[in-house]
Amino acid sequence: TTRHRQYDSGLIGGTHHLRGDGTLATTGALVNRGVLDLIHWDGALPPNLVNEGTVLDRSDVRILSSVKNGGLFELTAPGYAGHVYQLKTAEDLVGAWVDAGAPVLGIGTPSAPQVIPFSAPASGDRRFYRVVVTPDP
Repeated sequence: TTRHRQYDSGLIGGTHHLRGDGTLATTGALVNRGVLDLIHWDGALPPNLVNEGTVLDRSDVRILSSVKNGGLFELTAPGYAGHVYQLKTAEDLVGAWVDAGAPVLGIGTPSAPQVIPFSAPASGDRRFYRVVVTPDP
């Protein structure tokens, strides 16, 4: 886990996880040829960063499919190594969200995400579901 990273210039290779309010700063041109994992990062990429690799951000964590199948609600989402995925459900958007099933550890890569299937009882005609992603400790 990287919270603060300073580069003078050069290349980024491998996988770098930025979390929370961490910073990524450069004093010269910087080229990413690895993976910058920004799913849990609140910062902004420096303007002199050239991306030739992969930037994995919040927009990559999305629902791929969902369907009510008999008494079950089934949902799929992409999974990436280094993250834990938990399906949650609620009766409305102001009440508490509760876990629906066990958490799932992502094992996919940015270029080949693992498709994670979730299944939960479908109670009633209306219910809200979401997937919460947390860093793998």
